[in-house]
Amino acid sequence: MPRTGPGYTDSAQPGLMRLGLPGLSRPGTWAVSATSGYGFTEAQPTDDGAHHRLTGSVAVAHAPLRGLELSLRLAGRMDRHPRDSQGPDSSYVGEPRLALRYGRARYDGALGGELALRVPGEQAPSLSLGASVFSARALAARFVGAWTFAGMAGLRLDRSAEAKPDLTRTRPGDRLALGLADFNAALLGVGLSRRVGDTDLLLEASADLLWGGGAPSLAQSPMRFGAGVRRTLGRAWQIFALVEVSPSRRPGLAPEDPLIPVEPRVAGRVGLAFDFGAAPAPARTPSPPGEAPAGPERPVSAAPEPPFAPNEEAADPPPVPAGQLRGLIRSFKGQGLRATVVVAPLGSEAKTDADGAFALDVPPGVYQVEITALGYRPQRREVRIEENGVTILNADLRRVRGRR
Repeated sequence: MPRTGPGYTDSAQPGLMRLGLPGLSRPGTWAVSATSGYGFTEAQPTDDGAHHRLTGSVAVAHAPLRGLELSLRLAGRMDRHPRDSQGPDSSYVGEPRLALRYGRARYDGALGGELALRVPGEQAPSLSLGASVFSARALAARFVGAWTFAGMAGLRLDRSAEAKPDLTRTRPGDRLALGLADFNAALLGVGLSRRVGDTDLLLEASADLLWGGGAPSLAQSPMRFGAGVRRTLGRAWQIFALVEVSPSRRPGLAPEDPLIPVEPRVAGRVGLAFDFGAAPAPARTPSPPGEAPAGPERPVSAAPEPPFAPNEEAADPPPVPAGQLRGLIRSFKGQGLRATVVVAPLGSEAKTDADGAFALDVPPGVYQVEITALGYRPQRREVRIEENGVTILNADLRRVRGRR
């Protein structure tokens, strides 16, 4: 079934992987996310073996108003050092993370910002308020058909070093896993996603560039390159799997060396998210300038819809009386197709325009939609139409072998 809501991240907020997408949650939405993961770090010069990290988190987020999102995430990790130079060792860390995000979204993009607070501690379940970490980020996204391009820039004020233990008594493995910093950081990130049916393919790069007096070289700052996949199951559930690698050069681990966060060399995680309590989809959605909604037998010529249903409403178009199904039908190369869209068992039919766009007014209910185009394999999808709502159905058709 096609997705009509946003894709969620570890924080239970809309986003790619680490990058957030602002202004996409409908007012009244609650979302919950849970993740579990593993990270590997190679042996360091000061120890005798590799390091292993198990991670887990749960998060809940709420959108009380249009464009405003609040999130609480509880994240924990266990670091294992089975071949530490001083003997096998483990450490445990848990910390809460609060985030407030605001933004506005249109059919072609989104813009907003986020404030976040993280409270680390020395050893779970301890917390140190004096070591709180504050961050502020500007978020932007561009929607081009099935593609989403996202960017982030911000600052982090880091006092986490206030939670450091006595470094002269800290084992090398534990020192490596502290995750604390003596420096503030400039935050940068870019990413993209490609929607294929109910699946999002994700790519992302992000960095925390440490700065301040005595800051290390950029090569030692935490950097990450990631890829992932997210799949929608039904109307409310999503599953995702993500992998990240860090090319950062490892810092010194002597007691006198500054504290620098060390990311696992390779890390992966899987997660599950679901949402509930959302208001029905808006009866009116933004239309590109100069375009007007079309009836069941007349296709609409419109710019591609965003990969989610944004919260922005248009003031001019009349409300849809029942429900509306609209979308884009294209080839795997992204070319719009002349196709026929039939809604069963109603028998309602729409023809796409030259760009592959269509719109069809449909009463509320669950239907089977058949999509056919000359020279391409047909597709059959199940959709749910909400009263006074808009459901987006985009499809990429595969060419029949031997046809040109």
